[in-house]
Amino acid sequence: MRLAAALVLSLAALSACAAVRQGNPSVDPTESPDPEPVASVGPDLGLASFRVAPNVALTADMTEIEVLVTERACNSGEDAKGRIEEPVVTVGAESVTVVFAVRPRGGAQDCPSNPETPYVMVLDEPLGDRVLLDGSEVPPRDATECADIAVCPP
Repeated sequence: MRLAAALVLSLAALSACAAVRQGNPSVDPTESPDPEPVASVGPDLGLASFRVAPNVALTADMTEIEVLVTERACNSGEDAKGRIEEPVVTVGAESVTVVFAVRPRGGAQDCPSNPETPYVMVLDEPLGDRVLLDGSEVPPRDATECADIAVCPP
């Protein structure tokens, strides 16, 4: 429940970022000139990025989507298999924003790049004509593109 509450607050912050891009004067864009991801997943989980698997073409009727999840925290170059939590999905009129979290491994970890981990994401309703977004970045990134931390093939 804490994860859901933290993500709701984080997505509200993402909405504020969208308001800045749309010229909303009630939000001060100078507060964070180079924003870090604002999606918080709570103290016991780590934020993860994702992208749609390269062999997948998104269609309006999709409810199951193969994605590749990349853990943002140091993980000694290991994948996140078995540690990926159910994502938090926020459905809007024009987009579906998804935030993934990963349970960290215990102990100290080295920080080489982490590999992508295959995962099948299940949506409660078809994607429709909406854009699929990775909510781990600010602003949310089109999930068909490579994440800033992932090592994606050209």
